[in-house]
Amino acid sequence: MSDGIYVFDTSGRCIWANDRGFELIGVADGELDKVVEGLRIRFGSFDDESPEWTESRVIGRGDDAGYFSLDKRSVNADSKHIAGSFLVISDNTEEQRRLRRELYNSTHDSLTGLFTKQHLYDCIRQALDKDHDTLYSVLFLDVKNFKIVNDIQLRFRRPCLKADSRVDICQYDRRLRLRQTCRRYLRSVYACR
Repeated sequence: MSDGIYVFDTSGRCIWANDRGFELIGVADGELDKVVEGLRIRFGSFDDESPEWTESRVIGRGDDAGYFSLDKRSVNADSKHIAGSFLVISDNTEEQRRLRRELYNSTHDSLTGLFTKQHLYDCIRQALDKDHDTLYSVLFLDVKNFKIVNDIQLRFRRPCLKADSRVDICQYDRRLRLRQTCRRYLRSVYACR
């Protein structure tokens, strides 16, 4: 996908834009007087004082988010006078989505969609490296058949090991006297923190 390009005169009025530029801001081709307003509506406010700047913008949230790189540069008529400026907007959405997919695939099992053991180890290492003063207790459960555990536990209260990604199982063990959140990492492997 091509970049949106906008050319401005010294007063900040748009004097030219390419087809992709009009498409990005939802302005009809040739309506140059609506470009500056369209840019502000689509991308928010800009730094009009600086002759040159570069920034990234995220428009929207979640799966509908769009990732854009904005690059404004000045055009010099000679060594002392600025003749105008141009703005290039690159749509990086597909690249960011590809990176998010790669990150997800590197931390999740492709068959089950659950976290990998390596991701668990990495999270533990990050937590330990980040805070040296806190004492940690790591409880690692490898329940071979959590359906049986649930069936037994169901008679007394409610299921303690759920098939979803977050479970709260330490509340059932009165001897531990802890309330921790546990995360399911494999089919029958849970880790609490």
